[in-house]
Amino acid sequence: MLKMNYIDFVSDIENRIKQIIGRCSPASWDENHITFSIVDEFSSAFRNIAIEGLERPFKLKWDARKLRRPTEETLGDLAILVHLETWEGEQIEGVGALEAKLRAPRKASFDAVRKSQLNRIATKAPHSQLLLYDYAQITGFADNTGMALFGESNYLSFVTPYSHCVTLPVNTAISIGKYNTSLYKFCMPFSIQLCTRYFRGYDLEMDTTIINNVKNNIQRHGGFRYLWLIGISTGDSEPTLPSEINTDFYESVSSNGGG
Repeated sequence: MLKMNYIDFVSDIENRIKQIIGRCSPASWDENHITFSIVDEFSSAFRNIAIEGLERPFKLKWDARKLRRPTEETLGDLAILVHLETWEGEQIEGVGALEAKLRAPRKASFDAVRKSQLNRIATKAPHSQLLLYDYAQITGFADNTGMALFGESNYLSFVTPYSHCVTLPVNTAISIGKYNTSLYKFCMPFSIQLCTRYFRGYDLEMDTTIINNVKNNIQRHGGFRYLWLIGISTGDSEPTLPSEINTDFYESVSSNGGG
């Protein structure tokens, strides 16, 4: 099993995202292509990994699914299904909902954002996030990440000065009402949202109805283009991937199949 220090792990995720977006701009500047590239990269690179350098080290198992056929995507582009088991045996399962949007070429706006769509997403997944891609360096979020990450000797050892992929709550974006780079002051890098929030059980939809809708009720409720399945264990047990994904609607992203 691959082993990594926590700070190195988060830094690696951030750097891989920067490289992917760098490769996609400008010729492949398409949100679906970027999202697939990120999903495919991480589900292959971090399929089984042990994370060290924390008071409670954890093991992580990672896999991905994609929709077999087009559907009305009322829930977003990427769902991160997390099954977390603690060192004391508690188990939680939840889903992080993300809707991806691109910065328009030579503009400061995210032209594909529609408030009506965000309202539908927020109604079905109240903790949902916007996932923003930018070909230029994103800054202005430093105060939001100052206490987000820590290392064995320097808790500020990873505060990236810029990113190309950030998140913010959909409800915050709706409240501001401006869908441009002025939103960055409310954002944090996706790498930090992923590792310090989703992987720790924060910002997830815990309602079993929402979880079951994501896994099984695509025709009735709309679906996500991609699913990340994440199993995490902070104790002695092996991590367990979320299960009961409807294979009529979702198939493995990679040829080596699901875990």
